[in-house]
Parts: sequence; C-alpha cells; structure tokens
Amino acid sequence: MKRNNTFQMVLTALLGTIILAMSLIPQIGFITIIPGIVTVTIAHIPVLIGVFLLDRKYAITLGGIFGLGSLLAALMYAANPFDQAFVYPWISIIPRLLFAFIAHLLIDGLKKIGELKYGKEILFVTLNLFTSVGLYFGMRAFANAINSFEFLSIIDYIIIPIVLILGGIFYFITKKYENYAYIPSTLIISTFVHTILVLGTVSLLSPSAFTAFFGDSQTVISIVLMIALANGLIEAILAAIIGTPIVIATKTKLESRED
Repeated sequence: MKRNNTFQMVLTALLGTIILAMSLIPQIGFITIIPGIVTVTIAHIPVLIGVFLLDRKYAITLGGIFGLGSLLAALMYAANPFDQAFVYPWISIIPRLLFAFIAHLLIDGLKKIGELKYGKEILFVTLNLFTSVGLYFGMRAFANAINSFEFLSIIDYIIIPIVLILGGIFYFITKKYENYAYIPSTLIISTFVHTILVLGTVSLLSPSAFTAFFGDSQTVISIVLMIALANGLIEAILAAIIGTPIVIATKTKLESRED
C-alpha cells in the first residue's frame, strides 16, 4: 500500500511530535511504577503505529526521534545509574533505529504466516505461549530479585487470569479481524525485540549501570533476562492492547478511501 511522500512526511511529523511529548513529559511515555526498579515504556507505541503505516525510511526516522526523546529525558530526569546510561547516543538512539528497522521486517514475515492455511491459529497459540510462559518466569525472577516473598506466593494464582484475559483479546482480534491477525503479533514481538536491543546495548557498553543498582550478587545476563521477561513483556502486552485498535482503525479507514 504505497502512499505519497506528503502524506508520509505529515504523518511522520505528527507521530514524531507525539513521541517527543510522551518522552519528555514525566510519567507519560516512561511510566515509573517502582522508582529505580520498574519503568514501563509506552513511548515506542507511536513508532510501531508508524511502522505499519509508513515506508521504511520514515519508520526508521520515528525510531531515531524516539531515541532522541529518550536521550533528552535522561538528561532531564535520570534518577539512577541505569537511567543515566541513556545520555549516551549509542545507547539511547542506535537501538531504537534498529528496533524500527526490525519491526518493519517483522510485519512482512508475520503477515505471510497469517496468510497460511492455519497461520492465524499458529500466531494465536504462539502468542499465548510466549506471553504466558515469559510472564510467569519473568515475574518469579523479579520477585526473587527484590526478595518479595509475598509477591512470589501469589504469582501462581494471578498468572491464570492474566493468560485467560490475553487469550480472549487475541482470539477476539483473530476472529473479528482475520486479515489483521498479524498486527498484535508484530506489536508484541517488536516490543520484546526493543527491550532486548536496549538492555543488550546497556549490558555491552555500560554494564556498571546494572551492577550499580542491583549489586554484584547477580550477573548482568540474569538481570537482563529478568527485566526482559517481566518488564519487557508487560510493555509488549500494553503495546498490543493500545496499538492494535489504533492500527486496525487507521488502516481500515485509509484502505476504504483508496478503494
């Protein structure tokens, strides 16, 4: 679905403005749940929306704007060694450029899977297993890391309702919007890729950002896996819940105008 450059430049400017606003206004794009421990990022969602609607170069531009917003936010609000690591462009910007590029590739791949005979079922089952297993082990690792035995004791009880709710959402989307079954899959996997890229970059270029906060009792790899499975999957699920209806509504409207 090819669109003219004027449309793409205007949409890039609009989404870029939203990304910067979400990044720079406290508790909008980077939501602190537990100060210094849990920060949920949703500023990447406009980037993913753009990935579905724009050509690759414009989508990557949005990734760069997201990285710039992260850098500026770190300069303005960094409260711990991990946040302070993002004042370096190679940590705040480069992973976000790669994130947008990979997300653009994922759309084509997952769309082709969804068009297979049992493609929608494959996407549905894979998403449920990925999110439920990842969340379960991620939450347990997080509870152990912060020595929260109370939280650890209730994880087995809350994971089932979470999985049922997520399964219901994915099933509804798959059945009601058959041609768009790849959208929540792309949002979830792309968000998880973003988490891995960012954490991996920090672990390679500034590992002291992890040990300064978590101490030396855990390896950097174990900390990265814990954050990716717990925090990263929460961000991925939020991206699917927030982004899916926006992308479907926008694509449906644009496609109806082009017919």
